Amino acid sequence: MTYKLDRMGWIIRIDDGAVIPADPGNRDYGLYLEWVAAGNKTAPYAEAITSEMIRAEGARRLALIGSPYSQEERETWSQQVTEAKAIIADASADAPLLSILAAADQVPVAQMASTVLAKADAFAAAAGAVLAAQRTLLSMDPLPADYAGNSRWVRS
Repeated sequence: MTYKLDRMGWIIRIDDGAVIPADPGNRDYGLYLEWVAAGNKTAPYAEAITSEMIRAEGARRLALIGSPYSQEERETWSQQVTEAKAIIADASADAPLLSILAAADQVPVAQMASTVLAKADAFAAAAGAVLAAQRTLLSMDPLPADYAGNSRWVRS
């Protein structure tokens, strides 16, 4: 026989899943105490890791990548990238958003376009690394208890 604790601290007999109350008058509890007295160890509670937990950790990490920017600014990223690609392809292309941003930063629109594309590439690489780590974790059987540790998400 072996035993483990559940998340509420109840004693579970692993062989048949019986829940054993900590009652001195309970025969199964007496057998459990004898088992412990013989030097056996009760398995601690281990939370079952789910794919939802791993996806939530991935989402948390993805949110951190964009966290230096407001939601409103992030909503303009697609337009910024579209305009930046147009400017790189044709310096005279219409780019109303980038033109205003470049003027505010006192840089040429072409420089702003290059900066936007470099940041978009960096964001895509960082997001890709998180998604790749998430896929790797989700493919494991069993799902690892240390799924939230940085070593699972950061490539060296």
